[in-house]
Amino acid sequence: MINMKPIIKIMIICILVFNCFYGSSAVANASALPYIVKDEININRIGNWKVYANSNYKITLEYPSEWKENKGFTNRYDGNDGFFQVAAISAENVSIDKVADEDAHHIAKPYGSNPQINNIRVQGQDGRLILPSSDQGKEMNNQAGLIVKYPKPIKVGSRTYNYFVLYADKNHIEEIAKTIKFV
Repeated sequence: MINMKPIIKIMIICILVFNCFYGSSAVANASALPYIVKDEININRIGNWKVYANSNYKITLEYPSEWKENKGFTNRYDGNDGFFQVAAISAENVSIDKVADEDAHHIAKPYGSNPQINNIRVQGQDGRLILPSSDQGKEMNNQAGLIVKYPKPIKVGSRTYNYFVLYADKNHIEEIAKTIKFV
C-alpha cells in the first residue's frame, strides 16, 4: 500500500513555493471553484472518454471514462492507469518559458533532476509540455505538466489568471492536451 503522507507533503510544498513565485494561484483557491462533468461520449479512441468542463477555468477536456473523481484532491480524476488535475496560474507579465522553467526545476524536483520542456500548441495557444526524467520520484506517479497561455486572461472572483495548467501522467498528457478547448 502506498503511504500518501509523503505525496501530500510534496504537493503542499510545491503549491506553496509556486504561490511564492506567482502570487496566489487557482490551486490555492480551488476548493471554491465548482466544475461540471458532462455525460460520457465516444470520441473514436480505444474505449469511451468523458468530457470534463470547468466553467471557472474556461476549459473543457476529455479523459478516460473509467477514471473517477479523487475527492482527496481538487479538480482531479484518476484511475488504475493514470490521472489528470487542472489548475491556473496568476503570472501576469511573466513569460511562459519562465513559468514552465520554474515549475520544471522546482526545488522539490517534482519532475526529477532533468525534466524535458517542449514547445507545444494547444488550440492555437503557446504551451510548454514538461516531461519527467527517469529519476522522478515514484510518489509523483509519472506526473507530467502542461502550461498553456490563455487566449485572454480569465477572472475568478477578483483574481486574474494568465495560464492554464494540466497535470497528468506522462502516458496520457499529450492525448488529453489534444482535446483541450478554451470556452
